[in-house]
Amino acid sequence: MKLVSAFLIGLVFGTGIVLSGMANPAKVIGFFDIAGNWDPSLIFVMASAMLTAMIGYRFVLKRPRPVFEREFTLP
Repeated sequence: MKLVSAFLIGLVFGTGIVLSGMANPAKVIGFFDIAGNWDPSLIFVMASAMLTAMIGYRFVLKRPRPVFEREFTLP
């Protein structure tokens, strides 16, 4: 079951990267080209990912234990 959930999470992540256009190297290079034709869209993708992760962590940490482990191990 761990393998299936890891695959599904990776599939959702990869789909998000492709739909946001971040799989296009020119889009990422455009973000780093501050002096030229700067493309700030990567900031919005990163901010959306951070917001989603923060909300997800709040829900997950309210659980008594993880789904596939005995206890949470956080850094």
